[in-house]
Amino acid sequence: MADETDMTVPEHEAAPAKPKRDWGKYWRRRIAAGLLGLLLLLGAGALLLDSSIGHRFITNSLASFAPASGLRIKVGRIEGSVLSQATLHDVRFYDLEGEFLSVPEVELDWRPLEWFTSGLDVRKLVLHRGT
Repeated sequence: MADETDMTVPEHEAAPAKPKRDWGKYWRRRIAAGLLGLLLLLGAGALLLDSSIGHRFITNSLASFAPASGLRIKVGRIEGSVLSQATLHDVRFYDLEGEFLSVPEVELDWRPLEWFTSGLDVRKLVLHRGT
């Protein structure tokens, strides 16, 4: 009767052990997900910069930039893509003495993302009727 009341479970009937986590696979997935998220964020930022809101942000940033030399640039509006071909309207250049160049239309063809690999890549820059 003592055998019937014994409540211990033999080792071969014990619950199976939890499998060990593969930490290498875990971290590879996390890093891949982080890189994918970063790429999606950069792509969304590029799309936002190439919208009318992004164009206005760029023109406001250019107007607020004031280096020690005193050169300032104001752009009225931007048409086209700021990541390849764009037309800038009502561009004005200022120095410490005031406005020295006014250009109604500027054609710009450039590749700003090439800056990271081979430097500044301006393929075409045409100023029309500057005074």
